[in-house]
Amino acid sequence: MNFLNHSVIKALLIFMSFSVFASNIEQADSHFEEKKYDLALNEYLRAAADNEGKAFYQLGVMHYKGFGVEKDPVKALVWFSLAANFNYGDAKDVVENLFEHANETDKVNLNQQVNIVKNKLKKNALYLDYMPEINVLTLNSKVRFGDDDDELDPAELLKESESFGISMFGVNNNDSSTISSDGPEGGGGSAGNDVNAGILNVEVARSFYLIAEYDIAPDGSIRNVIAKESTGNEEVNHALYDLRRSNIENPTLLEKQAHFAGISYRGIASFNKYRMKHRYSYLYKTVRKQRTALQESDDPVDKYQYAMLLQTFPWLASNKAQGMAALKQAAELGFPLAEYQYGLKLYQQQTDPKQAIFWIGQAAKDGVKQAQYRLGDLLKNSPWIIQDEKKAIFWFDEAARQGHVIAKQKTAEIKILTDDEQLKDIAGGALNLASIHQQQNEDPQYQYLQAMAHAKMENRDLSKAVKHIRRAISYGRSLNWDVKAWQAQLKDWTTGGNVTILD
Repeated sequence: MNFLNHSVIKALLIFMSFSVFASNIEQADSHFEEKKYDLALNEYLRAAADNEGKAFYQLGVMHYKGFGVEKDPVKALVWFSLAANFNYGDAKDVVENLFEHANETDKVNLNQQVNIVKNKLKKNALYLDYMPEINVLTLNSKVRFGDDDDELDPAELLKESESFGISMFGVNNNDSSTISSDGPEGGGGSAGNDVNAGILNVEVARSFYLIAEYDIAPDGSIRNVIAKESTGNEEVNHALYDLRRSNIENPTLLEKQAHFAGISYRGIASFNKYRMKHRYSYLYKTVRKQRTALQESDDPVDKYQYAMLLQTFPWLASNKAQGMAALKQAAELGFPLAEYQYGLKLYQQQTDPKQAIFWIGQAAKDGVKQAQYRLGDLLKNSPWIIQDEKKAIFWFDEAARQGHVIAKQKTAEIKILTDDEQLKDIAGGALNLASIHQQQNEDPQYQYLQAMAHAKMENRDLSKAVKHIRRAISYGRSLNWDVKAWQAQLKDWTTGGNVTILD
């Protein structure tokens, strides 16, 4: 047995998922006796985070016998070893029986793995308190776009044209950049714990290449655009500006306004096989060679790059399911970016929101700052999650610590606009906004938050509030946002009184 196998540790820790139930060993036992193994697994994991010997033992049983998980004697041995450290039941005898043929080196390596799992359990104990609670009332419903009664595929709605290049998958992890109406304005910061795993390792001539992730607001506007990977600065800036001014049909779920998320692939990332082969033959050949090299590798990073290559250039795959299968494989190997991409893809497909949220959460726990931002946004806006601003601000803060500019703005938004007195912090929100002024000054929501901060401060400055909300309305109109609520607020501030605006 080779116990120094990172994928074994990583796969084991993936099962430290989140649950909607309180940590309770008796509740876990009840679920186990009723053969509700998925619920029992979550409860035992929560109890394991509190160093409960029985929880370790039961997790060993579940992995050894395949109750609710795939049979895996190696993972079972790790859990039984943890139980033995607490002298629980016959755990020591079980370990000795499972390990009787192992050499001394394997025994040392097992102890190292046990210590790694212990440390991870402590960290995950904190994260468990901030994981989403699924909204079972909406879980089987889908987001619709526009007034059509059919539950349409958002990807098809967003494919306005080949040159527009919209699709609903993939993200890479070069330094994130928030985009103003005039192009990149810095933002996003360094990659933090994210890994640079660029999928197009060739120079792009006579064209440009862009992958951008964004939020879809209830009015159908495209917001919070982040360029994930790009080449060709001038063309990319034009593409990003066009993207920010785009609109789709209003997203709704159960006839209520909803938020969603999207990915834009533009330039050569949107070309079909025929166009690539005949106009960019060198790139066409290079991409095919890249696919072959990556496909044969066992390295988790290479597997992720292979999956993303198939997602970006679907014509490379032999069938539609191949790209998704490759992405799932990379996620299950524990590569954090793959975890996020797989979760995001599931979320956007709306095929399994619960699994989608699990994988996005897993990536957030593993330090992917875009996953942390996305999880915070889901906790604040997703129709499939019980909305929770306390949990949302926790994940926005996690992402902000890694330099995620939009996460800082989202933190400010909660502090300034919340009705929760425990979270309200107008001064703190104003400081958050001040720290991202250079990157976000031309963002309409940023200007609106500045307006509300000045209006709500202890020393209220309504003249500054009016100045900022007028800017918000102007910038919002230029990007085709629905600004009626802001116009109503401006009218309320300026009707029946005198407000002097000093530019």
